[in-house]
Amino acid sequence: MTFLELAEKVLLETQVPMRMAEIWEYAIQKEYDKELNSSGKTPWKTLDAQMYSSMKHDKNTPFIKTNTKPKKFYLKSVQSVETIIDKNELVIEQKELKNKLSREGSSSDSNILCLLSFKMLHQNNKSF
Repeated sequence: MTFLELAEKVLLETQVPMRMAEIWEYAIQKEYDKELNSSGKTPWKTLDAQMYSSMKHDKNTPFIKTNTKPKKFYLKSVQSVETIIDKNELVIEQKELKNKLSREGSSSDSNILCLLSFKMLHQNNKSF
C-alpha cells in the first residue's frame, strides 16, 4: 500500500475531513501503517509531503483540503451536495444579516459572525 492509498482508504472510511495527524492516528489504530511499503523513521511526514505534492501537481488527485486552520483533508468524491448547499446558504445568510444589521446601525463583522455562530450552534443542538 502507498501513502496516498492509505490516506484515501482512511478518508473513505471516515467520510469526514481530517487533519493529517488524525489520518495517521486512524491508520495506526486500524493497523494500515503495517501495510505500507516503507521503512522510514517518520512515515507521517512522508504522508504529509505526498498528500501536499499530490494536490499541487496532480490534477486528478482525489484529495482536497479546507481553507481553515488547522488544515483538514477530505476526498473530492465524498464532498456532498449538502456541504455545498450549507456553504451557499451561509453566504446568503451572511449577506442578509449584514443588510439587516446595516439598516439597524450595527453592521460590524463581529456582530455578523456572532449571530451566524449562534445560529449554527442552535441548528446543531449544541450549547455554549
